[in-house]
Amino acid sequence: MQWEKKSIPLKDIMLDSENPRLGPHNQSSDVAALAYLVQHENVIGLARNIAAYKNLYPHESIICIPIEDEKYIVVEGNRRVAACKLLCKPYLIGGAGNESEIPKIDEQTRESISSLHACIADSRPTADEIIAKLHIDEFGKLSWNTRKKIRYVESRLRFGNDVEALAENLGVSTRNLYKLKAFGRIFTYVYSMLKWSPKEQDVIWDDAVDLDIMFYVLTNNVISSHFGHVLFSDAGEINHDFPDKDEVCKRIVQHTLISQRLNIDYRYTRNTAVRDLNSPWNCRHPITYKVRQGVYDAQESFYR
Repeated sequence: MQWEKKSIPLKDIMLDSENPRLGPHNQSSDVAALAYLVQHENVIGLARNIAAYKNLYPHESIICIPIEDEKYIVVEGNRRVAACKLLCKPYLIGGAGNESEIPKIDEQTRESISSLHACIADSRPTADEIIAKLHIDEFGKLSWNTRKKIRYVESRLRFGNDVEALAENLGVSTRNLYKLKAFGRIFTYVYSMLKWSPKEQDVIWDDAVDLDIMFYVLTNNVISSHFGHVLFSDAGEINHDFPDKDEVCKRIVQHTLISQRLNIDYRYTRNTAVRDLNSPWNCRHPITYKVRQGVYDAQESFYR
C-alpha cells in the first residue's frame, strides 16, 4: 500500500491500548495508559527533551491507524504522543506524578506539537510489519525488552495467526517468534501455577525487572545436567516428569527474578555462571537427585 502522510491534531490522537509497553492492568483507557507511561517509561524525561528542542525531532514521524470520527490510534510513538499531551495539558498527569515536574512551554512549542506529523497505515496488520522490524527483530534498532516482545507476539497470535504465518507477515525470523512464544508459556506458568506472596507478585509484574536472566536459567542445559531432566521443553511446556518441578522452578525464579527487588538468600545475575546455582542447592540448600526412574531425595532445607 501507499502510506499516507499527514499532520494530525494532537487532540485527535489516542494512545494504543494494545501497546506492549503497557501492563495488562493499564489498558482500559487513555488515562490509565498515560499514567503507566509516566510512571514506567520516563515520559517526563522525554517531555523535557521535546520542550528544550521546541518540537519533536524532524525524523520522528509517528505511525497511526484510523478509527471512527476522524480519530486515530498511535501504534508507533506512544511515548512521544503522551509527552506532547502532558506538555500541552499538564493536569493530565493526575495521580501519576506532579504537575511541577512537567516543563512549561512557550507558544512556539505549543503550536509545534499541537499537530504531529504521522504516517497512516490502513490497518494494524499493515503497521505491524514496520513495528516488528523496529522492536521485535533481533537486529531492530529500537528493540523492546523481552516482556514487551512477549506481549506483542501473544497479542498477534490471538488474532488467529500461527507462528509461521505471523513471521512471514511481520518479516521477522520464525526462530525468534517461537522463542518468544515459548517464553510466554514459561512466564504464564511461573505467575499462574506457582504460589507467590503479594510482594513477590509485585516483583513478577514489575516491567523494570529483567526477565532474561530467569528464562536463561530455566531453559539452560545445566539444569538438565544437574537434575537429570529438562525443566521446560523448547516449546515452553513444563516437564511433568521433573521431580518436584514447582519447588525447583520457584527456587530458580526467586534467585533470578525476585532477588532483583527483595532480599533473597542467593542472587543470580548476568555475571553468574549457571552452574554456580548448583552451589546454593548443593551447599546452603542441599539437594541430591537419583535420576533413575525419577526418584529423588531432597534435604528439607531446600524448601525453606
